[in-house]
Amino acid sequence: MAAPRTALLAHLQTWRPYTLWYPGLVGLAGATLAGAHPTTGQLTVAWAAPTLGWVAGHYLGDYYDRDLDALSKPQRPIPSGRLSPRTAVATGIGCIVAVAVLALWANWRAVAVAAAAMAGIVAYSRVLKGRGLPGNLIRGVLTALTVLFGAMAVQPWPPWRALPFALVFLAHDTASNLVGTLRDVEGDRDGGYATVPVRRGLRSATHTAAALYLASVAVACAATGLVPRDTAGYLVLLSAAALCGAGAFGLLLRACVISPAGRATSGTLPQLPLGGAPSRGVAETPTWLRHEGAPAPCDRTPQTPHADPTGDMTQALRSPGHLAPALALRAHGVLVAERLVLAAAVVAAGAGAAPALALLTPLLAVSVITQSRMRSRHEFPAPPLADGGPTLPDPRP
Repeated sequence: MAAPRTALLAHLQTWRPYTLWYPGLVGLAGATLAGAHPTTGQLTVAWAAPTLGWVAGHYLGDYYDRDLDALSKPQRPIPSGRLSPRTAVATGIGCIVAVAVLALWANWRAVAVAAAAMAGIVAYSRVLKGRGLPGNLIRGVLTALTVLFGAMAVQPWPPWRALPFALVFLAHDTASNLVGTLRDVEGDRDGGYATVPVRRGLRSATHTAAALYLASVAVACAATGLVPRDTAGYLVLLSAAALCGAGAFGLLLRACVISPAGRATSGTLPQLPLGGAPSRGVAETPTWLRHEGAPAPCDRTPQTPHADPTGDMTQALRSPGHLAPALALRAHGVLVAERLVLAAAVVAAGAGAAPALALLTPLLAVSVITQSRMRSRHEFPAPPLADGGPTLPDPRP
């Protein structure tokens, strides 16, 4: 019984249950924007195909990241030996085939959208993830395609009013994916991944993500006039999502404060462990999460002011900096919950607030609970034992 249970838990961890509900909800959002009365079968395809594509992306992404994860996240299913690389690839391909079958059954025209999305998943996992902003952008494009696919599960072609909402998710998920790169800068650098924070610094990456998030909210507000059904429900849920997003980016933007003179200054932040209450003092990364010689979080050597404040600001923005991994993960965790609310807002726009809330409430609860129980163990290796001995992978979810 131990081996099957270990294998099942390895698959469950690969699925990331805290993120699993988002793509299907976005697909349903696209279906509700189609303006027709979708059947149960059409809604099932709008939900299931994006979800299977999302799972395929996790399997293939973990396969391509297995060498990097062996360095910085050895507790994950593949590097720990609980899931073989061959099984990960086979399962990912199986999910892609299932997506193609569902798309062909619902609307043969949607096969092209599904194929583009699957190609994007492979390109992101194989090439673009470590190439900076293009990799973040492709993740946004994938969610935009999900909106269009959901609409095409109901209608032969997506209506024009679905396009602005697709742009909302494009900007939003580009920002969210960029925030996700903030929590393991040292591991990405050591693994040769040229992410935005590795190439441009944490401040520049955070400000870029914040600008993209603001753009997504601005487009969502501008699209209010295109809401086909429940404008009030849409605006209430959109406001709730925007407040959550403001909280997430507030955590990040306070981490590295830029003074009026343009010089980087150290901000003091409460320690924000996952699932725990803030503690006093500055945010500090445990020593077992830092490479030897790495700077302490928000530890800055005072710089002599330069004569050119513009040049000094540029230097500050491009400074690599250092965020406590738990803080960066917590901010991204807020966005994981926030994007469910955003997707529910678009569902409310097309189907009404009651169905949107009926979907959102259990999905949000499952996402928050599984995230609090599983995510930190998936992202961070276990601390070394007190006697300095080796650590063991944690097979628990």
